[in-house]
This record gives sequence, structure tokens and C-alpha cells, in this order.
Amino acid sequence: MIDRTLPASAANLKPELLRTTAIVLSTQGRIKFLPQWRFVGVNSGRYRRLDQQGHAARRPRQYYVPAPTRIPAIDTRPAEHARLQRPVQRPLLGIAFKIASICLFVIMMVAIKFLHQQVPIGQIIFARSILGLAAVCLAFQLMGQFRGNFTINSLRSHVSWATSAALAMAMWFVGLTLIPLPEATAISFIMPLLVVALAWLLLGEKIRLIRWIAVAIGITGVGIIIWPSLGVGADYTSASALGAALSLGASFCWAFAQISLRRLSKTESSGSAVVSFSVATMILALFSLPFGWTNPTASEWGLIAVCGIAGGFGQLSVALSLRYTEASALAPFEYLLFPVSSVAAIIWFGEYPDSNIWIGLPFVVFGGLLVIFREHQLSKRKQKEATP
Repeated sequence: MIDRTLPASAANLKPELLRTTAIVLSTQGRIKFLPQWRFVGVNSGRYRRLDQQGHAARRPRQYYVPAPTRIPAIDTRPAEHARLQRPVQRPLLGIAFKIASICLFVIMMVAIKFLHQQVPIGQIIFARSILGLAAVCLAFQLMGQFRGNFTINSLRSHVSWATSAALAMAMWFVGLTLIPLPEATAISFIMPLLVVALAWLLLGEKIRLIRWIAVAIGITGVGIIIWPSLGVGADYTSASALGAALSLGASFCWAFAQISLRRLSKTESSGSAVVSFSVATMILALFSLPFGWTNPTASEWGLIAVCGIAGGFGQLSVALSLRYTEASALAPFEYLLFPVSSVAAIIWFGEYPDSNIWIGLPFVVFGGLLVIFREHQLSKRKQKEATP
């Protein structure tokens, strides 16, 4: 029940329009709400804030309205708040965006392998960061979500995310130039398994036996893949050994970045995360300036533009895929990256996956899919327990 001591504009509201948690209304008639709050259409005025027992608080600026347990399907928020509403789930559209992101990332990797012999890798990273950020900003502007989406509320909270992600990109780009594209792609599939281990180590998440078995299976597969380069008796000074080590290090850094992003997403927007990541990669790339940058030709500038735009829109496609489809449904499509990148490597560079990749990759994919399946089960269980 609503306390009848509230102003009539609030007291006359139907309880069916309220959310399970408290609704906060400001003195200007605007609504301060988190994603779990619902707009209830109250006229402007000076209201008093009430606690859960209905007693008036000292500050006459806002009030809280206790809400019933059931939530209606109708959305009563005005049109200006529609952009903050969670969109309707459209699985096919989300999957299409995911496949598009995979194709765009493969285009970016092919451009890098074409460029690295003529243009220093640090210069490529710098240009990719600028062009990628510009592409993402333009996309947000076209969607009407630019304003307020790039605000950084806490600079300190972005440091671990941006630094680890920038290091991951730098190591991945360098490793990509030293080993075949199929091998680099196969090694990168260890990243979701490392996220599980780091979530236990850094976040204190409870990881049960099934997921630990999946992590062990995946690590075994990666060990088989990198054995010719980093195994016993290998030439550790060769380019292939350095490339495999850098690709593996990039996966570790990117897994740590994902853990940092989990923390960051609680208080910061996705746009601000893109900004901090792009700035960090540009700063890191500038450290390569003393080693000499070149003046690219027109065709090389074209490849640099392709690299930056493909990378930027690839990131945007990933974000849009998660907007329309649950992450657990999209995760298996991540493994399409291997056949797509292998076809591109065969066509453009004559690079074929070797026997170690074919032996080790099934272990990595099976471990990753087992983690995905288990996390999907746990997510459904939590949702079921949270449903009244």
C-alpha cells in the first residue's frame, strides 16, 4: 500500500504501475532510475522522501514509494527514456551481429599481416585506435546515444581495464605477424577458460568441479597447439616461439581485462570503456615512436584505414549482438573465428593449419563449450531462484 500522506499526484497512482524496488522522483518532475526502476508519471512538485516504513525523512527533496512484488509487462516510461530501456530479445539479429563482428576482425587481422612488413606495428596500433574510436563515436551518434555515453565518472576505475586491454592488443598484433593466422586464432580460444580461473582468484567466485575440468581440458589443448614452438626441445629464440608466447600472453592480458570490465560495467558506460581503451592503446603505441615510424603510401593508408574501421565496427557489432541476444547464446559462435580466419589465411597467405592445431583445437573448443554450458545452467538456476 502507498502511504496516503504523500501528495495526491503520487498517492493516486495504481500499485500495478510500480516496480519491485523503490521509485525515486525528483523535485523537477524528472525520474532518477536505474535499469530495475520503472517510470510512473508523476507531476512536478516538492515531495518528501519516505523510508520503507513510510516515515518522512529530513531532506524535502525526494521520496521513495514501496512497490508490490509483481511487475507488469507494460512500459509506462516516456519516449525520451526509451533509449535506456532494455530492448526486446531478437536472437537472429544478435547472431547476425556476432558473425559480422567475426568477419570484421578477420579483415582487420588480414590487413595487419599485409601491413607489418612496410609499416611499424606501433604505428598500426596508433592509427587503428584513432580510426576505431572515430568509427564507434560516429555509430553512437547515428543511434542517438552519443550524449552522456562517453562520460568517465571514475578515472581510477578505468586504469586496470584500459592498461590490460592495451597490452593484450599490442601483444596480439605483434604475435600475429610472427606466426600463422590459424595458430594465433587457436591460441586465443584459451581466453574464456582463463577468465574462469581469474574470476576464482581475483573475484572469489565459486568454481565447481565441472568448470575446473573444462579449464584443464582447454589448457591441455592449447599445450598441444604450442608444443612445436614452446615445448621441450623447441628453439625458443625463433620467431614462432616468440609469436606463440606473445599470443598466449595476449590471452592472459585479455582475460584479466574481462575481469576488470566486469567491475567497470557496474558504474561506467560502454562508451567510456571504449574511450579509455583507445587512449591507453594510443599512449602505448607512442612508445614505439623512437624506433622510427614511416610515411605510408596511399595503398598503405588504405589498409590502415581498413584495419581501424574494421576493428572499430567489429567492437560495435559485439556490443550490439549482446544488446539483442544473451551472451550464453552467442558464445558458441565465437569459434567460427577459426574456420573464417583459416580460409582467409589460405587464400591470402598460403598458411594452412598444421597437425598440432587439428589435434589440440578440439580439446580447447570442448573445454570452452563445457564452460559455456555450465555457466548457462547456473544463470538459469539463479533466475529461477530470484523469481518470486
